[in-house]
Amino acid sequence: MSSKRNKSLVGRTRKPLTKALLLPMDRASARERSLSCHLALVACRDGHGNGHLVNELMRAVYLGWYLQRAGYGHQPAEQFKITECAVETTLA
Repeated sequence: MSSKRNKSLVGRTRKPLTKALLLPMDRASARERSLSCHLALVACRDGHGNGHLVNELMRAVYLGWYLQRAGYGHQPAEQFKITECAVETTLA
């Protein structure tokens, strides 16, 4: 199995990251991301959710987890697992 994996990766080269991808997120992008997550949460709470909106909520959960792992916040990892399961159950 690993030999197939290595053969498929031999021909690929990774595109170098641009300067914009290496710098912190700008305020406008952060506000847009925040608004998108907030609107998805409100729509799902009001019973107007769909797969796309639930996906936005899952992105917010993962973003929060990555930020917590980077040293921002003090939520236990178990809380993120519970939230992830709740969002997955909502999608099902």
